[in-house]
Amino acid sequence: MNKLWEACLTLAWRRLNWIAQLPFWLFAGYIPDFDEWMEEIEKP
Repeated sequence: MNKLWEACLTLAWRRLNWIAQLPFWLFAGYIPDFDEWMEEIEKP
């Protein structure tokens, strides 16, 4: 159960980091590849 909780927190943290970077990407004119990002998130 503890490992699962840890994994959820890691996933949420990565997602928050990605969302936080989104404005910078948009400002730079870079639209991230969502499929590529999801693959990154799925990695252990």
